[in-house]
Amino acid sequence: MAMDFGKIWLESGWTKEARLIIEGIKKFPAATNLIMFLRHSHREAILNVEHMANLGLTEQGKQIARIFGSKLPLDKSIRIYYSTVTRCKETAESIIDGFEDAGGKGKLIGPFKPLFFIEGEGEYIVKQIFDNPDKELINRWAAGHFPEEKIQPLHKYSQETAKKIFNMNKEAPNNSIDIYLTHDLQIMALRFSWFGLDPCTYWVSYLGGFVLLKNEHNTKLLNNGKIQEVKAPHWWI
Repeated sequence: MAMDFGKIWLESGWTKEARLIIEGIKKFPAATNLIMFLRHSHREAILNVEHMANLGLTEQGKQIARIFGSKLPLDKSIRIYYSTVTRCKETAESIIDGFEDAGGKGKLIGPFKPLFFIEGEGEYIVKQIFDNPDKELINRWAAGHFPEEKIQPLHKYSQETAKKIFNMNKEAPNNSIDIYLTHDLQIMALRFSWFGLDPCTYWVSYLGGFVLLKNEHNTKLLNNGKIQEVKAPHWWI
């Protein structure tokens, strides 16, 4: 039986955060530049560690990402950066297709290394991901439980990532959205490191994430459907 993708978008539990982001964007002031961090869309099942990096999206993952793209505000242009992993690239392509089919103007910029790569020893990092529950992994990472030569400390990773994206955002067209497609670990770690938001409160779903409006005076954050002013780290540029 064919899937009803419109119904999945409107009623599925895993699309709820994506719907909240679409509605929440409307609450930001008009004619502003936004930065969006998104987890990739619904992916194929992970059967083993070796194939994890090459997993693509399911058909519903592709179609829901297209729907998401079609519902982004058409008065804004979008630029999309993505993790080098297949499922993130496929999500980016589907979002762009949906946005442009709806009449929007977008640009697929290409892979952005920090959306996937964390400096250290790859095999050790993957082992920690599989050996530690998600929330516990971030707390241990932030607390410095791992050797720095094996996993780059969270504060260094988050500071370097922030510097790079804010520098790129300076070149963004007026009234635009820069979208960064990444993974649940990176989203939850940056959300914790940048804003001090406890990863134990919830774990990000497919096409979930957060949206920033950053200026000289304050930072507004759309997180889990709510916009709030947040205290930014002293090292933000």
